[in-house]
Amino acid sequence: MRMNCQINAIIPLAKYIYKVKLRPDCCVAFKAGQYITTEIELKKKHFSIASSPFELDTLDLHIGSSILDESTVLMLNMFQDHFEKGKGIDIEGPYGNAWLRKENGRPILLIAGGTGISYTYCILKSCVLQKLLQPIHMYWGVKNYSLLYIHDELMDLSKQYNNIRYIPVLESFNKTKSYKTGTVLDVVMQEFNCLKNYDIYLCGSVEMIKSIHQNLCKEKKAQESQMYADAFDYL
Repeated sequence: MRMNCQINAIIPLAKYIYKVKLRPDCCVAFKAGQYITTEIELKKKHFSIASSPFELDTLDLHIGSSILDESTVLMLNMFQDHFEKGKGIDIEGPYGNAWLRKENGRPILLIAGGTGISYTYCILKSCVLQKLLQPIHMYWGVKNYSLLYIHDELMDLSKQYNNIRYIPVLESFNKTKSYKTGTVLDVVMQEFNCLKNYDIYLCGSVEMIKSIHQNLCKEKKAQESQMYADAFDYL
């Protein structure tokens, strides 16, 4: 489905990372965990929808990167230019098969790297709004503390709901006990003995997803049929 969206707001989240709030010209029905595409410099770009399917009037995207490379500059400039000029952007979607399987009833493991949190955050919010009661573990891996741009909100959810456990993982060393240090894969491998009965949702770089997929299936008995990531299309 192709539609035009107005950009309602661009909100800084971290250095080089922003929340973009879109208002589509028609209602978009999507499943938690799906994504939309738009064209930037003649190239298709994919963006996970960070808002839940129950927020009918807007679509939230997390755009940007931890580094200001050429691709990030082009992306940020396009959104900012359209916003300042009041121009709409054309999007297509929703796409993706890595959406929340709420009917399964199994414990849920959410693993995100960087802005991949937008995907797992959408799923987490949908779990809360649908009052799912099974254990939900959220792991978010970033390079440093400044990139945990929705950390406070995730902490609040984990305090409010007994079935939600949120674990931030920093690649750089930290002295605070509330954070794990290393890669997000390292931490998950340390904290779980068996993942056979879990539904696992992943979002991050293709390399990260490939490594997590291989290690969890081989070492932790994760079931391939219960692992979901759109990056699997590229493996």
